[in-house]
Amino acid sequence: MKKKMTIVILSLFALFLFYIGLHFVPALLAPRGYSAAKIKGLEIVGHRGGASLAPENTLACIEAGIQAGAPIIEIDIHESRDHQLIVCHDQTVDRTTNGSGRIENLTLAQIRQLRIKSKEGEIMPYGMPTLDEVMHLVAGRATLLIEIKRTGNIYPNIERLLCETIRQHEAREWTIVQSFNDGVLERIHQLDPGMRLEKLIVAKLIGLPLCFDGTLTSFTPEKYRHVESVNPWQYTVSQGFIDRVQAQGKRVRLWTAGRPEQTPRFSVNSIITNYPQAWK
Repeated sequence: MKKKMTIVILSLFALFLFYIGLHFVPALLAPRGYSAAKIKGLEIVGHRGGASLAPENTLACIEAGIQAGAPIIEIDIHESRDHQLIVCHDQTVDRTTNGSGRIENLTLAQIRQLRIKSKEGEIMPYGMPTLDEVMHLVAGRATLLIEIKRTGNIYPNIERLLCETIRQHEAREWTIVQSFNDGVLERIHQLDPGMRLEKLIVAKLIGLPLCFDGTLTSFTPEKYRHVESVNPWQYTVSQGFIDRVQAQGKRVRLWTAGRPEQTPRFSVNSIITNYPQAWK
C-alpha cells in the first residue's frame, strides 16, 4: 500500500512538472531575433531606466535610457518609514547600495546617507533617488512606467502617495502604473479612474482561468477592464495568448528582454529591456 501511494505521489509530481514545463515550450520553439523592420513597430521600454547603461533605477541610468532613445522608462517604487517614495527594485537596500535594511524600516534621511553600489562593487558618488527627483528629471521627456512593489500589507500609503505625486507634477499624461498585485491596480483605479494601468504576470496558466503573478490569481477579461496592457514574462508566453489579449483591445509588453538577437520573437506591442540602446 505504501509503495502504491509513493508511485501515485511521484506520478502526480511528474505530471505537475510536465504541466509547468508546457508553459515554456512556445518561447523555446519561437524564432529568436527581431529585424530592424520589426523593431520599428515596437515600443521600447528602458527597464529600471536601462540597467545595462548605468546602475539601475538611478538618475544617471534614467537619463542614459532617455538619451538612448527609449520613449518609456520603467522604474520601481517603495515607501520609506516616513512615507517617501523611493526608487529601487528590491525591498532592501542591500544589493544596490553600501548599506543594509528594508526600505520600509528606513527614513529618507537614512537613505540619503547611502551610496549606490555598481554591479562590479564600485561605490558611486550618488544615492537612491526619490520619485519626486525622477519626475523632475524626466519632466515629460519620456513616459514613466512606474511599478509599485507591494507584497502583503506593507506600504499602506503607496497608492495614495503615488497619485498625489503624479498630480503635483502634472504628470498624468506621461505616467503609467503597473503591478503584479491586483489590489494595487484596483486601489489606483479607485483613487484616479483615468490613470493608465498595466497588469504584470509571470504566466497565464494553460487551460485554467488563472495566472501566476507571485500568487495564483483569477485571470478573466472582465476583471481587467480598467487595464490597458498585460505584461507577461517572455519565457512563459505564447502567440495564442498574445492574440487573445490583443483581441480584447489591450496591448502586450514582454519583460525583460536582452538584446534583439537573443529575444524570442512574438507579435507584441512592446519590449521591456535592459538594453534600450540595442533596440534602435
